[in-house]
Order: sequence, then structure tokens, then C-alpha cells
Amino acid sequence: MHQKSQIEHEAKVLGVDTKAITKKLKSIGAKEKSTVLHRRYVFNTIPFNENKWLRLRSDGKKHTITIKQIDDDTITGTKEWETEVANFETMLDILVHSGIKPKAYQENRRTDFLLGKVTISLDEWPKIPPYIEIEGPNEQSVLEVAKKLGYSKDDLTSLNTKKVYLNYGINLDEISELKF
Repeated sequence: MHQKSQIEHEAKVLGVDTKAITKKLKSIGAKEKSTVLHRRYVFNTIPFNENKWLRLRSDGKKHTITIKQIDDDTITGTKEWETEVANFETMLDILVHSGIKPKAYQENRRTDFLLGKVTISLDEWPKIPPYIEIEGPNEQSVLEVAKKLGYSKDDLTSLNTKKVYLNYGINLDEISELKF
């Protein structure tokens, strides 16, 4: 039996001031949940598809393996299939020993806030300005939280990380290790 993909309902606001956005989030009642360092290995799919990839990620406590598929750059344009794995390093060994080698290792720091059923993540990545990602149960919830934060639909983007980096003139395909 195959698990259906989950559509992610998310949008980003690029180039935010971390102190200002944290203050704004708290002023609208968002509760800070956690700050973690994500470590991830990214793999190409077989056959290669530029809009689909495998990600093994850990925040130090929870480890997941995910297939991400970008159908378009809209709030509802990303599908994912994800499951938890017991051990990050063992899963990496399994993939590598099966012939699936990582194309890149990446790190980012994420601080999550919760406002109702919507998660607002303050993401910090090496070499680019911070951004927020707003993820909710549906498109309307994402737009409502964006509005509360002072952003219109025109301020939002649903670019994936690779395209965000390209927006700043950096090609992630040329970087095999992205660390702080």
C-alpha cells in the first residue's frame, strides 16, 4: 500500500531582520517552540529529476527521510513523502551502501514559532540573509498569518531552497558542503 503524498501549504518571506520579525511574532501571540540546527544530506533521485530529491535530515533528536517534489512555485506546489528513521548515521550508511551517494551536505538553523495551527519558521542558512517560512493546514491560513505579520500575497514566495540561493546568485549545485 502506498502512502499518498502530503501537499505542503507554505510560503517564504526573504531577507527578514531576525530581531524585528521575532518581536513581531511575539506581538501577534506566536509562541516560540524551539531552535535547532538541522543537518541534512541531499540526494538526486533515480532517474534524475531536477524538481525532485531525497533528503535525510536530523535536528539532533528527530531524524527523517523525505522525497520532495516541486510541481510549481505556488503555496500548494510542493509534495512530500516523509517518515522518521531511528538513526541518522545508519540511514546514511544504508543509502550509501546501496549506491545512492549524497550530492551535498547542508546545515541551517531554524527557530519555530506556533500561532494556532500555523508554524512560522525563522530560517538562517550560510551565505544568504535569513527568511521566514509560514506553513499551515491550508493556503488561507498561510495568507492570514502573513497578513498579521504585515506581508501581502505579493511579498510571499514559494521558491525552494535551491531557487532561494539562486535568487542571491549562488548555485547550490556547485556547493557540496554548506556549513556555518
